[in-house]
Amino acid sequence: MNQIEETHSLSGRQLKQIFGTHVFASLPRNSEELHNSCVLRNLPGENSHIRQEIAILARQIAGLPEKKGSPSAPAVVCGKISQDA
Repeated sequence: MNQIEETHSLSGRQLKQIFGTHVFASLPRNSEELHNSCVLRNLPGENSHIRQEIAILARQIAGLPEKKGSPSAPAVVCGKISQDA
C-alpha cells in the first residue's frame, strides 16, 4: 500500500476494514516521485527510494535473500510476510 497524501497514517485495523484483509507492508510516502513517473509514463529512477523499496518488498514476497547494501525493509503495517503464502 502506498499512501499518497500527507495526512495521517491509517492503523492496521482501519486498513483491514477498508481492504477486507490484513495489509502486511506499506511503501514509503514518495508521492511526488511516483506521480512524476506516472506522468512521464516511465519507471521511477533505478536509484530512486521508491524503486529500491519495491525491490525489497518483491524479494521478501518471493522469499529471496536481502540484497547486500540495500536500505532497510519497508515498514510493516500489520502482521508478517510469510514464505508459506
